[in-house]
Amino acid sequence: MRINMKLTVAVLLLCLSWRHVHSQNTNSPTLSIDQKELKIAFDGRPDLIYSFRSVPAKPYVKVLRSPSGVNILRDAPHDHLHHHGLMFALKVNEHDFWSETSTDGRQIHKTFQDVDLNVEDQNGLATFASAIDWEEAASKKVLLNEKRKLTLTRSKEVTLLTWNTILKTAPKREPVKIGGDHFFGLGMRFLQSMDKNGTFTYADG
Repeated sequence: MRINMKLTVAVLLLCLSWRHVHSQNTNSPTLSIDQKELKIAFDGRPDLIYSFRSVPAKPYVKVLRSPSGVNILRDAPHDHLHHHGLMFALKVNEHDFWSETSTDGRQIHKTFQDVDLNVEDQNGLATFASAIDWEEAASKKVLLNEKRKLTLTRSKEVTLLTWNTILKTAPKREPVKIGGDHFFGLGMRFLQSMDKNGTFTYADG
């Protein structure tokens, strides 16, 4: 079984009170990886932080900034501790990868692939892929292999993040059933101030 899922998220900042003037001599974008996080920075400021280790149950985008520097994501709000910034989770057979209880499945980051930073692009194009194993909680058996590819582009007016996921059943595994209950798929927790005032547009308009 193979699933190809792609989501494009665009953020256009319109609130003038959040704006600031960028220097004409902007620094080249940088990409760095430590033991826990991957960071993509423009002008020395991390505009995207991807947490892949020391996470409760799944890797996720922890920080995503607007061009003016506002992080639009919330991580583990008090009433939904299992909601992390921008994340992806499903139910695989009877194993829940969303809720993060002690009996739920875990997404285990294995390695980064296709890491690329295009410093010649005036909008600062950065991309990386993460290989992830979806494991059962008790047996640690791998149900799915995921290749997750994220691409970040930023201009003075728009931050554009493209998320592409390919899921395959683990080698020598029987076909699996994927789905979810009330919430599943790609989840994004915005700033609370955007809950009523933000404008959200689907791909079909």
